[in-house]
Amino acid sequence: MKTKEMQIIRPPCDLSCEVVNIKLTLDQDLSELLPYINREVEKARFFPKGPFTKFVHQGHNVTIDHDNLAMTGFEDDTAAREFAAQMIDMLRDIEARKDSITPQIKPFEPPSMLAILRLLPGKNGCAECGYPACMAFATALCREETTPDACKPLALLPDGAARLERLREMTA
Repeated sequence: MKTKEMQIIRPPCDLSCEVVNIKLTLDQDLSELLPYINREVEKARFFPKGPFTKFVHQGHNVTIDHDNLAMTGFEDDTAAREFAAQMIDMLRDIEARKDSITPQIKPFEPPSMLAILRLLPGKNGCAECGYPACMAFATALCREETTPDACKPLALLPDGAARLERLREMTA
């Protein structure tokens, strides 16, 4: 597995932004390796219709799609390149051990926004979570933009602890 092309990307919408992203094009299609990556990487999200896999590793978003590897959130080019090298090593390791790994082919299914909304206290407009309404907060939970613990009024409900635990399970 080798890198055919490497692109260092800086978000074009904000020239003052110092975040660096990196995209690699590899010399092989990783589609068949995705279920193994899904099994080996904690909280990996496998989307077989793509196919692609997404996960967070050391605080960086990683997406693997066919022969592309995209990684986000680095402070500079050097950090991005070092992380990319670590990811290639990790992928080579998984590929070398795949005969001893049971692939996880179950696709990721994000929780329903309505199912999340049913567990929230329904105090529309309290904004203690940082969102203007429970529906906006539920949508953010579905998109993994926040965590269930951000809803402070939930803990005040008689069954709040159970609801919070259920939200954590749904969004894990």
